[in-house]
Amino acid sequence: EEPQGKQIVSLSSRWRGGGSVFVLAGILQEKGPELRMGLEHQISNRSALRAGYKVDHFTLGATLELLSGFDLDYALELEGNGGTTHYLGLTFGRPRHVFYRNDLHRVAEKAEFGEDRFALVDGHNLHYVESGKGRPLVLITPFSATYRIWKPLISSLSLDHRVLAIELLGGGDSDKPSFGFDYSPGQHATLIKELMKKLGIEETDLIGLCYGGTIALEFAKNYPELTKK
Repeated sequence: EEPQGKQIVSLSSRWRGGGSVFVLAGILQEKGPELRMGLEHQISNRSALRAGYKVDHFTLGATLELLSGFDLDYALELEGNGGTTHYLGLTFGRPRHVFYRNDLHRVAEKAEFGEDRFALVDGHNLHYVESGKGRPLVLITPFSATYRIWKPLISSLSLDHRVLAIELLGGGDSDKPSFGFDYSPGQHATLIKELMKKLGIEETDLIGLCYGGTIALEFAKNYPELTKK
């Protein structure tokens, strides 16, 4: 329940273009409808500029990556009556893009094994856990599953492989875009190819489970030069 009245219905849409995201939301409350808008422009993996509007409040803000894992947050809130409020904070943790990241995932626990990582691929935050050294091995989860599904195998696989347990878009801590991504095996395969390019991986082994297996087959068919086995 909000101070202004109990929320009844909330509808929102998101549009993504390059490194920018625009959000338009309509909220129906007991006191009447309310319109909210937000715009965020991503500068790097954890740095962003944003602006938002809610009733008679206009907000300008920014997140600046300082050191590894540390972010500086600042926001200026302009009220309709002429008042202003400043917010300043220092945070430690994961990429936090407020208009399209899932708040629940933002506070999820650290990886139970390996190194918890994010990569910005084609404008999307892709979450993966990396463990071990050696020949690359990409693990592809079922749709909407998390990297934890590989927990029984990861310690053995990482003995002689550089294991990347990827959480597909739509699952885990990865982005869940409403537009610009159709969640087809081909698009997922292309995203994995771009991730490999970003990480400097020229060839990889693949293991996929359920829908992840379909994506692995699509990857091998489309990019045989990148597929070991």
